[in-house]
Amino acid sequence: MSDDLAGQSTELALLRRIDAKMDKMAARIDAVDRRAAIAGGVSGTIAGGVVAIAVEYIKAKMGW
Repeated sequence: MSDDLAGQSTELALLRRIDAKMDKMAARIDAVDRRAAIAGGVSGTIAGGVVAIAVEYIKAKMGW
């Protein structure tokens, strides 16, 4: 019986270590998601500005 309890405590300790590592990975993924969202927003803003400038330039060249 004591071997069974010792085996369970070893298994539980390993499961707790795995759980802690998974929590750290989840936190890292959340941080990457935030950075990706910010980078995407900035890229979209810059692209929109470039397109708007190009349209205005074309309008000016064509005399509209």
